[in-house]
Amino acid sequence: MRGSMPASVKSLIETRLQALYPDAVLQVNDQSAKHQYHLEGSTGSDTHFDVLIRSNTAMALTRVERERRVHTALADLYTERGLHALSLKFEAA
Repeated sequence: MRGSMPASVKSLIETRLQALYPDAVLQVNDQSAKHQYHLEGSTGSDTHFDVLIRSNTAMALTRVERERRVHTALADLYTERGLHALSLKFEAA
């Protein structure tokens, strides 16, 4: 689509994690403003996120496996969109 704004990193995280864990209730908080001064060239947005995933599907996996799946789903956001840090917390739904 010509002239449209690219999706925010937050919305991409939400979309991908919802696809990964369809039963999940997600809470994705942009914490980038708190970290803008330690990243050279940072705009202060879309770099640091706290993510809470409430999902029984995820909780059925080992901690390593559920985190591996998240990082695999978001890998290109680190290299192409400037994602720098992701704090993950999982809970049962």
